[in-house]
Amino acid sequence: MRPDAIARLTTLRSGSQPNLVWLRIETADGATGLGETYGSAEAVEAYVHATAAPYLLGQRATDIERHWWTLYEAWGPSGIGVESRALSMIDVGLWDLLARRLDVPMVDLWGGAVRSSVPAYN
Repeated sequence: MRPDAIARLTTLRSGSQPNLVWLRIETADGATGLGETYGSAEAVEAYVHATAAPYLLGQRATDIERHWWTLYEAWGPSGIGVESRALSMIDVGLWDLLARRLDVPMVDLWGGAVRSSVPAYN
């Protein structure tokens, strides 16, 4: 297996926030990335492990755009809830993994910051 191949997808949940799901993506060489989503936690986990994992495992982690389109196009006409939450979590996890591997802020990979601060509402 290539060092940058996706070797493991682990979903994590907290008892205090049962609708919050994290996804830990690990490559064969031990690099990791973390993505998260909120809502329909059990269904998102099921989608990740039953549908996304068979495709992603063994694939190069750096082929982020190809993975996004492959999973998106597999939805069919009804894929708008659980699938979009899971894909968002996978996408962020892969970008996080790449940013960590390159030792740069993820925002730099997305084109750089456009504001100096973001107001908090909560």
